[in-house]
Amino acid sequence: MARRIAVALLLLVILTTKSYANDLGYSKFHPLIFGVDIDYAPLEYVEKDGIPRGLDVDFTHELMKRLNIPLTYRPNTWENIADDIIDGRVDLGMMVYSPYRKNITNYSRPIFRLYYQIVFRKNDKNTIDTRDLRGKHIAYMASTPVSEMLTKMKAYPHVVIDLPQAMRALSAGEYDAIICFRYQALYLIEQFGLVNLIQENLTLEPREYCYVSHSKPLIEAINAELIKMESEGVIIDIYGNTIPSVKTSFSIPVWLWYTLAALIFVFLLIIIILQRRSRKHLRHEMERAQNNEQQAQRNEQRALQSEQIAIRNRQRAEEAMKEARRSEQLKTVFLANVSHALRTPLNAIIGFSDLIRTDTNNMLDSNDRQQLIESIYQNGQQLLYFINELIQLSAIEGNNIKFEHSRIDMNALMNEFRSAILPYIKEGVNVYIEGPKQLYPILDANQMRIVASHMLRNAAKHTEKGHIIIRYRREMGTDTDGHKRDGLRIEVIDTGGGVPQELRDNIFNLLSDKNTFLQNDMPGLGLSICASIVRAAKGHLRLETETGIGSTFINWVPCEFA
Repeated sequence: MARRIAVALLLLVILTTKSYANDLGYSKFHPLIFGVDIDYAPLEYVEKDGIPRGLDVDFTHELMKRLNIPLTYRPNTWENIADDIIDGRVDLGMMVYSPYRKNITNYSRPIFRLYYQIVFRKNDKNTIDTRDLRGKHIAYMASTPVSEMLTKMKAYPHVVIDLPQAMRALSAGEYDAIICFRYQALYLIEQFGLVNLIQENLTLEPREYCYVSHSKPLIEAINAELIKMESEGVIIDIYGNTIPSVKTSFSIPVWLWYTLAALIFVFLLIIIILQRRSRKHLRHEMERAQNNEQQAQRNEQRALQSEQIAIRNRQRAEEAMKEARRSEQLKTVFLANVSHALRTPLNAIIGFSDLIRTDTNNMLDSNDRQQLIESIYQNGQQLLYFINELIQLSAIEGNNIKFEHSRIDMNALMNEFRSAILPYIKEGVNVYIEGPKQLYPILDANQMRIVASHMLRNAAKHTEKGHIIIRYRREMGTDTDGHKRDGLRIEVIDTGGGVPQELRDNIFNLLSDKNTFLQNDMPGLGLSICASIVRAAKGHLRLETETGIGSTFINWVPCEFA
């Protein structure tokens, strides 16, 4: 009897199993072509016998078996596979999700997530601070998020193609650290026996690892089967602990609580510092005003015949008083704006954390809980970025900035700026560079990158159509000391909507403008940082704008030329 039931169930499964091979046009004479990277162990690689191996190959074989789709492999280098997938020369591949490619290809639901780690030598553990890599030589494979993070931290980035070779070079002392995915670090350290290396997690947003195909019906069929395989535990069975992020946890990580506590402490510390600076500045201004007034009274007593001088001194005292009151008003507005900008993400972090903490009856499903944790993470990142900008602005305003001048190839640097901003440019907007091919100013390259990055990000954000022009030339000008100097002029011209009228007068000091929050987005400090750097270099930064036509930001700094 039991045997009959088993046979009946088997026949039912066979009859009800959908065959995607005929629906999608695949057969044993026309099998699906899967692009395999020849050197991406342990996920994909080709052994000496020419046969594809790896976890991706095993998983795809199981997936196609369940879909009843015949399968063949086409090994190649990663650069060629990526182009083959996008152009449709192969039917299927696997890659990290990119928002810049979502409109030109089809991504499946994520199979798992890839988390970043930093790898360094054990002996350097006390000298490596994952929150501040300033001045460190960091190797990594091409990645926009990693590149942006290293630029902000003022590290020395090294883009590598051969990660195994780079890992061996790190072990031998060539770099200070390498940033890569967690599974790569684990695999390569074990594969090559690099016992002097250790790895730590980074607070970079994880990347989603997906199937990619030019065929939308194929991706839809894969998505439906991936849901089943995930519920049955097939993904964990195949990938196991090689990909630590396959297993999910719905509790809030301990590091998140520590991060939240640290952010609250930093927030309170910033408020205290700002209050003390405000009181000190006000006291100084009041004392200066009182001194001016006393001087005016003494001058009036000693020289009654010089009434005009006494009147002018009284006017100076009144102006100083007005300036002191205006300074206090600006500090009050600044403090209110900073409090608003910090309180908004903090409220989200605390609210979502409390919602998860009080969900003792598991009313939230896994997706809702994961979304809440993701929101907490995103708001934490936003808050951390804003605090870093505040600290950076405070260091610059406190005259802590130090310039390290060197000879710069302007044509190469401008093309680097153009390449860095292209991922943020909206579709249909063109970016042009105008300037001499050979111009070699002697300037601080890192400070130039900071100023140019903020100016270009600002232009990209507000330009929906038209173009952005980066123009540079050598030009005589007057520095902040009033001296006529040779210098470098850089213009960033966009065809956006222009700067709103209420923000034009104070565009380089937004947090001291009570109209800042007329905008929907939380204000950044990018232009304020640019202005502070340019002032420290004895240069000038100004704005030319017209509503509906666009804006031009003009930056001139004095320098010598090689």
